[in-house]
Amino acid sequence: MTVCAVGNLYAQPGGKPTNVPDQSQDVVKNFDAKLLESDKVKINPVLPPVDTATKAQTYNVPNKVLTVDYQPPRMRPIALPQQKLPPQYNGYAKLGYGFPNSPYGEGAYRYGDPKQYLIGLNVKHHSAEDKKIENQAFSK
Repeated sequence: MTVCAVGNLYAQPGGKPTNVPDQSQDVVKNFDAKLLESDKVKINPVLPPVDTATKAQTYNVPNKVLTVDYQPPRMRPIALPQQKLPPQYNGYAKLGYGFPNSPYGEGAYRYGDPKQYLIGLNVKHHSAEDKKIENQAFSK
């Protein structure tokens, strides 16, 4: 959306300036602003004299022998708290099916106490068969 307004505004009453005569003005000379030449004050800075006097410094450091009786610290092992093991599963299974006619299966199960005895079973099968192409089948 665009809004546009046009109008005339006048600051004097009556709409026209009243103190300007209707006569023409003659320009005698164009305005030319120039600065006159002035005397410049030249100031040359002067550095203070350098202090070259060296002061002799004397130091008196007494020799002091300190006897420190140092006992090496005793290092003892710290017992760590027993951590609880995360829950363990006795078995797992993986099943899948792919193209072309490719079943996949894998599984395992264990039973027993690992400190005394452990019985386990692992099974895996993967095969594929494509009847459109000759000799394109396998089974494992």
